[in-house]
Amino acid sequence: MKFPEFAVSSFLIFILLHAATGKPYNQSSREQYNILHYLAANGPYVDFSGFGIDSDVPFGCEVTQVQILMRHGERFPTIGAGKELCSLYKKLTSADISEYKGPLGFVKDWKYAFPEKDLEMESTVGVYAGLKRCHLEGERFNQKYGHLWGGKAKLPVFAAGQTRVVDSAKAFIRGFVGESRLFKAQVVVIPENSEQGANTLTSRAACVNADDSANEDYIARFDTSYLEREARRLNSLSPGYDLSAEDVASLVRSCAFELNVQGNSSICGVLSSDVYAGFSYQRDLYLYYNKGPGYNMSNALGSLFVNASIALLNQKDGVNSDGINGYEQKIFMSFSHDTDIISIASAFGLYEGQDSLPVDRIEFQRSFKVSDLVPMAGHLVLERLMCGKNEYVRIIMNESVYPLPWCQTGPGFSCPLELFTEHLQEMVDNNDYTKLCEQSKGPQKLTFFWDWETAGYRVIELGESMNEQLDSSFYWNALG
Repeated sequence: MKFPEFAVSSFLIFILLHAATGKPYNQSSREQYNILHYLAANGPYVDFSGFGIDSDVPFGCEVTQVQILMRHGERFPTIGAGKELCSLYKKLTSADISEYKGPLGFVKDWKYAFPEKDLEMESTVGVYAGLKRCHLEGERFNQKYGHLWGGKAKLPVFAAGQTRVVDSAKAFIRGFVGESRLFKAQVVVIPENSEQGANTLTSRAACVNADDSANEDYIARFDTSYLEREARRLNSLSPGYDLSAEDVASLVRSCAFELNVQGNSSICGVLSSDVYAGFSYQRDLYLYYNKGPGYNMSNALGSLFVNASIALLNQKDGVNSDGINGYEQKIFMSFSHDTDIISIASAFGLYEGQDSLPVDRIEFQRSFKVSDLVPMAGHLVLERLMCGKNEYVRIIMNESVYPLPWCQTGPGFSCPLELFTEHLQEMVDNNDYTKLCEQSKGPQKLTFFWDWETAGYRVIELGESMNEQLDSSFYWNALG
């Protein structure tokens, strides 16, 4: 019997598709279309795609100390961004539209998602809720490193003073220690002001010479016509709104923050891939030249944390940085903001020796991407490894190993602790924070890792006071 040609073709297609499901390795690459990689640190957490290096502890090694520096979780817009997004909402919903059609047809039923009372705060509902994310990260951190604590000693987590950062730290430590041992956890709050001097997680606050408009003229050379093209496209398909280039940029931000606070957005799917590529690069340019490796003050701003970090890494069990016996802490957890973490990552040399980002085009092969480094709840982990008789340091960026471009000769592409220390100590010595920032008042060095029990910081004892019990009730409602 001879089968019709179309039947044979259909059968072969069926067999091929069926066989494809049994492949041991996926041949498609869908991650490149995940818009979470293009929301430029405004949107929900997403793992760094990495380099294919196993993040498990290398064979023959053990982790003897771990440090984590984490951004607060998913949040509502800031007050300034909230005003911008509210203006966009009012413009679109008040437009005189005869027929709701095309990509902007969603405006007919669009609900505003950013109440003024919630601006700046962590999100508490939706699949990307910030408190939920931080709690999950705490659980994940415990699964991997909980053995370094053991549950006996008081465990501090250090948080910059803004409410959303403190709330993130609380959620994380709850996930890490669990409710039954919550009385063991403490949040040590480090104020975000100039009086804090160099003893800070927000080093710009006391730095007289930190310039928030640094390199603005150079950054402004980037061609933003992609926004105008998108405005024309949307206006032609959904007439009557008279969108501007600025409105398109606001739509991208609305997409990101709607995902943060409600878990979905009608906006995200209507924007073109060109817009996401252009928007993310434009934001990368700003942070690269204003906070990161392209800014001449970034190493000085990041040097405080780096200097403290290498001091911790070189501590021996039972002895602190001043040689005092009895110091046994092996887990160090800190929470801050994206801009501070960018300066610290730059000072750690994560982007050392790499070409500067061009402003005349999008550099698609770039290493510096803020959505890789500091999405909401983004985190850098430093592991001190003991492999035989030798010690190494390995950096993990958002769950993926990040080999240092200047040192990766150890197990699992780690760096020998001695070389790591020598290289970064030279960076610290060449970028004196107190001198370059003209910081004359307040503490002259970062000490909170060592003196948090004695120096009079605001310490939040979790699980003890009535206020904390009320906070716990709110927290669990947020987790759903």
